[in-house]
Amino acid sequence: MFLHRNLLKCFIAVFFLSCSELTPLYLQDEETQQKISNINIHPIAGRYGVYLKNELVETFGANLNKEGENNYVLKADISLSTGSVESFNSDGTASRSGAYVSISYTLYDERGCSIFSKETSTEATYNSKSGGYNFGNIASQRAALKRNIEFNVKQIYPQIYNAIKNKSEQKNPVAPFYSIDKFQWC
Repeated sequence: MFLHRNLLKCFIAVFFLSCSELTPLYLQDEETQQKISNINIHPIAGRYGVYLKNELVETFGANLNKEGENNYVLKADISLSTGSVESFNSDGTASRSGAYVSISYTLYDERGCSIFSKETSTEATYNSKSGGYNFGNIASQRAALKRNIEFNVKQIYPQIYNAIKNKSEQKNPVAPFYSIDKFQWC
């Protein structure tokens, strides 16, 4: 009986000591939040590239870098496609079509080194039946693409936040790389 109590006490002590440095998953520290709001988002080509840039600025915050210090740079590239009929009506016409958005993100630190790179894809469907008028199809398609972009940005935000928060320390070059002119060590 005495052995079981001691074993239980040891187990509880080990359990509490092993969990002593845990932090909440969604705890946002002020330093990382400041870095996130100082991300310089490069322009993105295309009609929906402007919408993507505006969504990124809204999600990450405006560039508050007033002191001229170096900050992170986010480059994004978007590709869109539509099609792939989802369902058919009894007369054989399509009633829903798909809208696909693929966005590749690359985040560079203040030295110009890539610290995060990922491509995410999302898919949504939209109503392609609009009483014989094409405007309803175009409006539904645009709304579906915008929803995809919004969801895609919300999905990537925590990953970029963690990349900035958990960025590794700067590495120092070793002997052979000292002789290379303008060598950038990442």
